[in-house]
Amino acid sequence: MESREQLISMLRSRYGQANSEGEPGLRRPTSLRSVELRGRMRTQGLVEEIMEILGEARVFWANE
Repeated sequence: MESREQLISMLRSRYGQANSEGEPGLRRPTSLRSVELRGRMRTQGLVEEIMEILGEARVFWANE
């Protein structure tokens, strides 16, 4: 759970559209086309949460 929170926090700070004051956030350093998640435990809602932050990027779980 802690690693999930760290990942979401990093994505928000780097790719978020606006900061807490509603001002424009940082520009994306590079556009992400896809994000492949790996791990035995597939956390409910993680893909949706990442998609909400990244917008058009394809987010999916890797087939193991």
